[in-house]
Amino acid sequence: MGLPRRGTYTSDDGVQKITIENTNSSNGQIEGTYGSSSSPVGPLSISNMRGDFMWVHSQEAGRDGVAPFVIRFFAKQRPSPRAYSIVDSWNGGYQTDDTMLLSGTRAYVNQEGVVQSISLGTKVFSM
Repeated sequence: MGLPRRGTYTSDDGVQKITIENTNSSNGQIEGTYGSSSSPVGPLSISNMRGDFMWVHSQEAGRDGVAPFVIRFFAKQRPSPRAYSIVDSWNGGYQTDDTMLLSGTRAYVNQEGVVQSISLGTKVFSM
């Protein structure tokens, strides 16, 4: 079984979901889907989520390819006719218990000139 584990990780407050569908350990790339039940435009479901991860050499395990390691994700959406753009980003660590401790931010701009840049907080995501 490779790390990070594929599957759906839900934030501890139930608002966000990150689904890891594909991983590539040779270049650290991640592909999947992202959902949030709360945003300025209503619920989000974004199928082009991207991310990456970087292992460190674990002294305890004597090798790399094991948790903990750095992991991050971003999901962006700009539907036609370009009425708004929204990007959610999550950055943190994949832990030994197959959970992720992540801090999130959101950038949002709409055609009326509203600009938001907010923190989504620090949350634990688990399967």
